[in-house]
Amino acid sequence: MGSRRFGSDLTVNAGLAPARRFSSLEEIESGLKRLAPGIADGDARRLAETGYARDTDGQLYQCLDPLTLAEFPQFDNRALLPLIRVPALVVRGAESTVSSEEAARAAVEALPNGAMSTLPGSHQLHLQHPAALGDALR
Repeated sequence: MGSRRFGSDLTVNAGLAPARRFSSLEEIESGLKRLAPGIADGDARRLAETGYARDTDGQLYQCLDPLTLAEFPQFDNRALLPLIRVPALVVRGAESTVSSEEAARAAVEALPNGAMSTLPGSHQLHLQHPAALGDALR
């Protein structure tokens, strides 16, 4: 799978950045249940089995289906960032393999009154660390 291009020069290497490794499907299921407490056991297992691949060292890592990624629309709204006059906070997860630190910093630099907050976690901070996200937004 190659990198995906969003806009003219912003490359998001979805699924290509170093991904967290897991030793078992059960470890993945446990993490999924922690991130989405209401997920059914069967759904967590199915996501673990279909959303992760085994590397040559035997470890499991999250993989993103290129056909699914191809369904996402291509867009680039960065030209609008300088027009945002209110304070804006760019929040990203420190372990995100979807949103790079470089892209977040570029967005902050384009905002007239931008700031950045990096929280522990990956991409779905509202599920992983809702209290920390709430604190950052206050």
